[in-house]
Amino acid sequence: ERVAAENAGQLKKIVEAITGDALERGITYRNSAGDQFTSTLEDILTHVMMHGSYHRGQVASLIRAAGDTPSPTDYIFFARGAPAATRQG
Repeated sequence: ERVAAENAGQLKKIVEAITGDALERGITYRNSAGDQFTSTLEDILTHVMMHGSYHRGQVASLIRAAGDTPSPTDYIFFARGAPAATRQG
């Protein structure tokens, strides 16, 4: 919980510091295969948000394959603040 709170605080600081112009700025980087790309900060942040959903889906699939029922992974459950053990999916 401490690490999650620290991460949330740092992310909030970053988001609050971003201006509209910064979202449109191109950032050049290399992917894990070494290929170079240029993407806007807006596209990179969108990717980060959506990529987490991908991994949560992978974990949920593994839990189902093991014969169990995963907790809901939709953002709205997190936003509502209900403890995982009490969430209904």
